[in-house]
Amino acid sequence: MDERTRELLDAAVREQLATHGRVLPPWRAYPEIERYSIGWRMGYGEWHLMVWWHWWETTGIYEAARIAYLQADEPPHEVAGLGRGPDLAG
Repeated sequence: MDERTRELLDAAVREQLATHGRVLPPWRAYPEIERYSIGWRMGYGEWHLMVWWHWWETTGIYEAARIAYLQADEPPHEVAGLGRGPDLAG
């Protein structure tokens, strides 16, 4: 990832934290976008998914906190796995 993209992602994470106290999970930020919709790849959901994934990977929270985050805002069954890398809990 280039430096400019990282700066933009970091700024978007800060904005989410200031506005919501956390980075909203994709299924809460845009519940109207279905799991397999192109909206996550080329639409307005794409940027949020990038921001969320950047935050998830760089935040430094441990497994217990990640599990608590997901349990507090559990994804609906139809979107489980959205944006999922190899392992969301680890």
